[in-house]
Amino acid sequence: MGALLAHLVRKVAEGDFGQWPKVVYWKLAGWKTWIGLGLAVLWFSLTQAGAAGVCAQCDGYAASVLAASVFMVSVGLGDAFIRARPPYKD
Repeated sequence: MGALLAHLVRKVAEGDFGQWPKVVYWKLAGWKTWIGLGLAVLWFSLTQAGAAGVCAQCDGYAASVLAASVFMVSVGLGDAFIRARPPYKD
């Protein structure tokens, strides 16, 4: 799964899926993992609000936010993996 995600991220970065995804990709370069972590904090807040009875619909929203968070962190880390260069040995 990780190799497939890395392959797709590289294709988007190179513009194989069109200009618009490439522009969005490069505008978010370096921010995808942080956005995902922010969404994880939002997920935690929604689950706590749902457990406290503050919000009846929070559990439904929390599931969607969690899915988005996992996706963004995965893409961010996959992106970092792709852009990392292995050290050269002489």
